[in-house]
Amino acid sequence: METMNKKVMWIDDDVPIIEAMKNFPWEKYYCQFVGSATNGKDAVSLLDALEPDFVFLDITMPIMDGLEFLKIAKPRHPDTDFIIYSAFCEFEYAREAIRLGAKDYIAKGELTDEELGSYLLKMMGRKESREEETAGTYRYEVQYVIDELGKHFTEQVSMDQYANVLGLSVNYLGSLFFKETGMHFKDYLTKLRMERANQLLRFTPLKVFEVAEQVGIPNVQYFITLFTKYYGVTPGQVK
Repeated sequence: METMNKKVMWIDDDVPIIEAMKNFPWEKYYCQFVGSATNGKDAVSLLDALEPDFVFLDITMPIMDGLEFLKIAKPRHPDTDFIIYSAFCEFEYAREAIRLGAKDYIAKGELTDEELGSYLLKMMGRKESREEETAGTYRYEVQYVIDELGKHFTEQVSMDQYANVLGLSVNYLGSLFFKETGMHFKDYLTKLRMERANQLLRFTPLKVFEVAEQVGIPNVQYFITLFTKYYGVTPGQVK
């Protein structure tokens, strides 16, 4: 399952926020930060050049504010998702922003970095669903779980922790995971661990109990049982 990074642009006259966004781990959430502007006028030409998928936009800015920018930008870039990110969260601002084509309205300081990442994944899933007109709304959420497992399967991980990050129920994320991979979460985790264990047993001098610990299964008897069931031979026979 392949994903393509989505391009993100940030428009805000608050320079510290711009700098913070440059240092946000965009790649972790299948995005790339492509540019920024501190007012709507500069952002218009930049938007035409960069053609981002998502634009996070402040309302109160010098020269041209966010609402005036939206009036120009949305007709020219109908496929771009504009998200208002502002300290001004009055209903009238939100209603006008949505009328002008904004997809959402978020108050500054409302999201932690992790919550922003989760929000990006949801937005990408919805965008992909609109573009492909399929039921694959949560493809990016599943890809996130797969990528995180690939990096952390030797640790104590669970579907619960990923469901919590993504704001989904464990059962629902589990069903999405199965639809995308054809495997249950536990079986997929076991597959990663057994494949790594097989490599360690064959090509390193590590003892069986050491291999078990290396792949995140500290109970050596349970590891032996899993390995034997998975490969049809005991770890000792592989050594």
